[in-house]
Amino acid sequence: MPASSTALVGLTSFALREAERLGADPAKVLKRAHLARSDLRDPDERIQGRKVSRFWRAIFDILPDPDLGIRLARRLD
Repeated sequence: MPASSTALVGLTSFALREAERLGADPAKVLKRAHLARSDLRDPDERIQGRKVSRFWRAIFDILPDPDLGIRLARRLD
């Protein structure tokens, strides 16, 4: 993800909740991603691309499921 890119906090929060539902410890994910719960408070805020990349790496390290992205996408409204 380019350094200037961003993503919605709401999508990141959704992914964290879903990762927890699938068995990941959210505190462990956030620690590995160098994020705090307060970083995910406002779903309409944006989060830096490098932070999002770290976040997704943490989730995939903790839940090494090759279909994880598909599982999460299916749960999006």
